[in-house]
Amino acid sequence: MNDKMKVLKAVDIPNLIGSKIKTKYFGYRGQNGEDEFVVGEVKRKEWIPRYEPFVDELYTADGRNTYIRHHYCLGNDFFSCSDSDREVYYEVIE
Repeated sequence: MNDKMKVLKAVDIPNLIGSKIKTKYFGYRGQNGEDEFVVGEVKRKEWIPRYEPFVDELYTADGRNTYIRHHYCLGNDFFSCSDSDREVYYEVIE
């Protein structure tokens, strides 16, 4: 990761829509991920009834689900990958 990357927070999204970003996250046992895409919209998705009823998922401008989620019901202000405690980092590239 480089010095330009920062944690992707919910408050960042409105300013990133239409921008091309590079994302990076760290997974278990080397299951790290990187992606580049133009930021689209955030969609609310049903999640775990009675525990966390919904999450917000980030989509690309062309409609692809990035599987980057905001679990704000858990008190997080950041987007994460498959695990709610694994922050996603980003930098604007265009």
